[in-house]
Amino acid sequence: MARLVSLSESETMRPFLLFAFSIFIGFSPLANAEPPDDGGKLFVEAYVKEQQGEKSEQGGNLDIALSKLQEAARMLDQLSTKFPQWSPTIVKFRKARIAAAIARVQEKIDGPAPRHEDKPPDAVRSPEPAGPAPK
Repeated sequence: MARLVSLSESETMRPFLLFAFSIFIGFSPLANAEPPDDGGKLFVEAYVKEQQGEKSEQGGNLDIALSKLQEAARMLDQLSTKFPQWSPTIVKFRKARIAAAIARVQEKIDGPAPRHEDKPPDAVRSPEPAGPAPK
């Protein structure tokens, strides 16, 4: 024989209350609060810009590459200013790497630097005495 189960009012209200509670929590300020920024997000954004710049450089888009690399450098400068204690060794390394990439791309854009012919070549020096020095 089948037994009929009757649900009391409290049991039928339970799913509704759970749903209402979850909606309330979802809209509360605590649920939408962003975690405090510690500089990591800015570092990752700078790293992504650097990678985009290097990819543009490899693709021959030097103006875009320079722009992306300069933007990455500005982001790391902001990181150093806002969060000076955030992995200073890593930030310093990344800054140096980006500065080298900017110089490399800038040189590709500008072309090779002109050679200075003002200096005499090494071969024009006066000859050294071949024998021992006189006494």
